[in-house]
Amino acid sequence: MDLLHCMRTFVILADAGSFSRTAQRLDQTPSQVTRAISALEAHLGIRLLHRTTRSMALTEAGQRYLSRTRAVLDAVELSEREAQGAAHHPRGRLRVHCSASIANCFLIPLAEPFQRAYPDVRVDLTIAPRLPDLVRDQYDVALVVSAALPPSDLVGIDLGPIRSVFCASPEYVATYGLPRSPQDLVTHRCLQLVAPSYDDRLWRFSGEDDDPLAIDPVLTVDTAASLVIAAREGVGIALLPSFVVADDLREGRLVPLLPQCASASVNLYLLYASRQHLDAKIRVWVDFMRDPIRRQLHASAGHGSNGAPNG
Repeated sequence: MDLLHCMRTFVILADAGSFSRTAQRLDQTPSQVTRAISALEAHLGIRLLHRTTRSMALTEAGQRYLSRTRAVLDAVELSEREAQGAAHHPRGRLRVHCSASIANCFLIPLAEPFQRAYPDVRVDLTIAPRLPDLVRDQYDVALVVSAALPPSDLVGIDLGPIRSVFCASPEYVATYGLPRSPQDLVTHRCLQLVAPSYDDRLWRFSGEDDDPLAIDPVLTVDTAASLVIAAREGVGIALLPSFVVADDLREGRLVPLLPQCASASVNLYLLYASRQHLDAKIRVWVDFMRDPIRRQLHASAGHGSNGAPNG
């Protein structure tokens, strides 16, 4: 039994006043209309109509049910219009998840122009280092750093490679000297970024013959922005994503080290749940963010590429 169909048939019958006119409006036979009303009455366990071969009238219960049914069908129609509109007009709340460094470097600078372009979209940005379950935790999109995406039903857009840079302050280099090889780092004060794409106390390189380097960090931090400050203050040598330190390298607050050491390969991915029947607010956000982030990643890679993956 299609309950909504039977409810619509009942409302049309009440307005039309006869089974034959109702059948004409629905492009059905009178017997099909009769079966729908009988099924509805059986489902409800009440008689909705008094009917004879010549006339019909609503029962008292039928009159009450008619009022409620109109309200239900109006709500269903409104919901359908809103849902269909969501596929065409960007509106509503968009839940986004990413790490603090990605939010600060890429998303927050684009928040104002995005809001100007799509004023009916409200963005709820959650900043945390570890990727949630997008479906279970009801996130619309996420940005994640990974060497490769694991198999899943999520759509993943590769935004580009993440480059990382060994760097330190000029004052640190003046005091402790320049490391000439990865092995020299063992004798230096190392700063560790704690993030999902970093091995704990281990720095990796991309060459097949390059063994991972075990370090004993003097400071570990789980936020790249805080580790940048420590590096600026001369605490030690940090391995950081180039897009985080691009301004500091350009303006001389930090200097790149070991330029001959290439980084292990990781990429920045934009994830969302489905390509089919995509909500307009997700579609426009993805389209708006994709190219500017790719350009910025490409530009920041020019400030050095060595070390290990970003967090």
